[in-house]
Amino acid sequence: MDKQKLAIFVICIIGAIATFLPWATVLEQPSYNGTNLSYGWIPIILFAGIGALVLFGDKKKALNGLYKILIMLVGAVNAVIGILKIVNMRSELSEICKTDVKDPIFNNSISVGFGIWLVVICGLALVTVIFLIKQKKVEEVKTNSQ
Repeated sequence: MDKQKLAIFVICIIGAIATFLPWATVLEQPSYNGTNLSYGWIPIILFAGIGALVLFGDKKKALNGLYKILIMLVGAVNAVIGILKIVNMRSELSEICKTDVKDPIFNNSISVGFGIWLVVICGLALVTVIFLIKQKKVEEVKTNSQ
């Protein structure tokens, strides 16, 4: 398998697993993961779709422009979903802490989980891996082997 396709596949696996990891923790106990949330299933579907596209496609053929754009779009959508969810959770948690909870120990124990951060990182990695890892074209491989 080509290095670029392998990197994309590994990123998709990590991103899909990240949806099952904690997205919010309360009192240092994992409380919610991506599958508990209404649109938390979107990243796993997108990561799995791109992973399947890379895995079941021609492994030696270079990604063409359409696939590259699709991969970057999926990565950007996953990163945006993660960032929006982080911002939304932080604002909701700050409102809860201001109004309902007066105990400072409890205020410091509500946080965004590492799973959502991993979804954002994997989404951004999909966008950048297209540029960081270059594929060898078929013509280059033939001339190098002769």
